[in-house]
Amino acid sequence: MATRCITTPLCKCALFSITGFLSCFAIASENPAPPEISSKIWVTSGFLSYHQNRKANYNERNTGIGLEYYLNDESALTIGHYRNSVRKDTTYLEYVYTPIKIGNVRLGGAVGVLDGYPYLNHGKYAPVLMPVATVTFRIFDRNVGINAVYIPSLIPRVDSSVAIQFKLAVGS
Repeated sequence: MATRCITTPLCKCALFSITGFLSCFAIASENPAPPEISSKIWVTSGFLSYHQNRKANYNERNTGIGLEYYLNDESALTIGHYRNSVRKDTTYLEYVYTPIKIGNVRLGGAVGVLDGYPYLNHGKYAPVLMPVATVTFRIFDRNVGINAVYIPSLIPRVDSSVAIQFKLAVGS
């Protein structure tokens, strides 16, 4: 059963994401960010996503922009806009809570609302709840980071996927 999981595309993507996070962790160990979030405001990109259902022809380059505002090291408010996987515009507002810290990696979840998905509340705002991982580190004296989310399958409405998002601290 475990061998079968490793051969599925979503498991490969999850392993690739974990490997990427561990690589970022190694970089972060050499270039540690300050122990606390040094900037309250971060600019975020859209998402790169990978969907388990490879036949659905999803858009996996979800261009967009957003902001994160850190209330403290564990909590942030996020707002943003991107072109989603079904090629519709999506606006989101979320509260992100990442209480588990392992080095520069933080784990937790996000709760909020988003729109633009026809199968979720007919494209109008719908609630979201998802696991989140984030890593921050310094490159060229700038605080940068990567957020990763997992969207579980909600058959027949949502196919599972993983997505990553890049971020840059303002004024770091």
